[in-house]
Amino acid sequence: VEERVCVKMDKAHRKLDANGNELYKILYGSLYGHPASDRRYTIERNKFMLGPMFNNDTWKSWKTRSDGSLFCFEKRVRCSAAVPEGADAAASPGEADCRTAGGGKAMGWPAQPGWTTKMTYLLIFTDDCSIVAQDDADGAFLEGAIDKRFGAKSADPRELLGLVRELAPDGKSMSINMA
Repeated sequence: VEERVCVKMDKAHRKLDANGNELYKILYGSLYGHPASDRRYTIERNKFMLGPMFNNDTWKSWKTRSDGSLFCFEKRVRCSAAVPEGADAAASPGEADCRTAGGGKAMGWPAQPGWTTKMTYLLIFTDDCSIVAQDDADGAFLEGAIDKRFGAKSADPRELLGLVRELAPDGKSMSINMA
């Protein structure tokens, strides 16, 4: 959507050309509240999410075919030490679990000993997002990148689209109510 919006400036900011004709500003893209705003933002957001920041030697990103609001981010991580089969990976904080080594299965990184991948998922409805990550640092990195590019604020993770999601204590069901 490549529209142009002509803007007449308020009196304090008006300027005239050499012939005394009033000059106008031209905005490329839509304004907040403009009918095409959502479409314009979605295009820019998708270019960012699928751009070079998340498609390089470390990250791969893509939108799922079945749900255009779900973005997947796969991060390639070098294991600092192999975790022996049957050992507790949590006993080595900060080290990637090499039992899953073999490269990125989703995006086809070639299998290499000493490498693994970690996934981060972003469910995004225009500007309301929910992030789930295997590694909290990756989720924080994604949130920071979105904030730097578009301006974002953290909110209660139970809330999304004006709804409050409450997981039952047994973890087997969820109630959803209006916020």
